[in-house]
Amino acid sequence: MAGAQDKVTVHVKDDGIYLPINQTPSTHILKFEVNDFKNVPLYEVYTTWLAKAVGLNTIDIQLKEMDYTRYTLSKRYDRKEGQKITRIHQEDFCQALGAVSP
Repeated sequence: MAGAQDKVTVHVKDDGIYLPINQTPSTHILKFEVNDFKNVPLYEVYTTWLAKAVGLNTIDIQLKEMDYTRYTLSKRYDRKEGQKITRIHQEDFCQALGAVSP
């Protein structure tokens, strides 16, 4: 996945968090604390809630904690849910331009 922060794609079902297998689409993204920036998950949730409070469309995001580590659980905006979860194609500018981060 694109971006500077490490993340894990997961499938959330019936309050359980699972790694997608075979062709199962992920439904959420987990982002964990970064060693030098422990509060990144808190900042991400806070700024998302602020954006929502002023009327912007935002993702559903939660701040979670496990074994003294905070992480975010963000619902993917590039999925369409129905009887079957389908992927909605999207690219960021780095992907579209073929740019690689260091």
